[in-house]
Amino acid sequence: MLAIRTADLAPRFLWDKEIGLSFVGWGVFLTCAALYCIVYNQLVLISPATFLSSFIWSLKEYAHWLVITPLLIAQLRRIHQSKGSHFIFHYAGLLTTTLSAALIARVGVDVFLNPQRNFAASAVYFFPTQLSVLGFVVIIWELLLRRPIERTTKHTDSQQVSTQPADNFIASPSTETPPARQDDSVLVMKGNGERLIKWDSVDFISAAGNYMELTCGNEKYLLRVSMKQLEQSLPAGCFIRIHRSHIVNIAAIDRIIAQPAGNGAIALRNAHVLPLSKGYKQALNAYKFVTHSSPSHH
Repeated sequence: MLAIRTADLAPRFLWDKEIGLSFVGWGVFLTCAALYCIVYNQLVLISPATFLSSFIWSLKEYAHWLVITPLLIAQLRRIHQSKGSHFIFHYAGLLTTTLSAALIARVGVDVFLNPQRNFAASAVYFFPTQLSVLGFVVIIWELLLRRPIERTTKHTDSQQVSTQPADNFIASPSTETPPARQDDSVLVMKGNGERLIKWDSVDFISAAGNYMELTCGNEKYLLRVSMKQLEQSLPAGCFIRIHRSHIVNIAAIDRIIAQPAGNGAIALRNAHVLPLSKGYKQALNAYKFVTHSSPSHH
């Protein structure tokens, strides 16, 4: 239960942090814009202006970004975390949607305050400003905010792992040291969507380019992670490396097929057969599997 509460609080914490950063940043920007307006009126237009009137002007120009910015940052974080095969497409779509929303909001205010204005002409007039603000916000996020927030996410995830109940884990038969606590589920990709699956439903895992392919019966899922990172996150005592490109669920192994050259193969209960490298055979000795010799050829 403690892990569930931690997972529920993490997105809310990041959301609150993003809102706080947005309001602080835009508060400073709006104040600076109001001060600039005062200086501009006095030196260029030779017309006095109060801070209040200048601040109202800056609000009219940029107030809609107070709402748009935290939403934009939240979506940028989500896209970076997923890192799916359509990353560029999702990123471009988000920027296009955000720019359209900002432009409609600003033009709407302008047309509301000045009914005689033409909507299309106003849109063309405000387009460069809204595009510049969008670019500024995205650059600030990518260069200054993304990594600190991602570090916060990883720290929260590590806290979630450390608070899992102990009875969810199986002790490794090859060691007496209690295994590290792990999450029993993983978020994987299937087509254009995502799905949460249980680790114990995974028969074996194979390297597939920049992804890991998880086979669950007749279903296959993708996970964007390196083999080394995946090994560190797997539930202890449940999976074993058998090849440089394969990890297998111990419970899915039916038998070991020995070969004269020292290598071998692993036959699974679902009829899949995977290669077994000589360097990984020793680790299987702790598990009492039936070993068959492959027929020799003359």
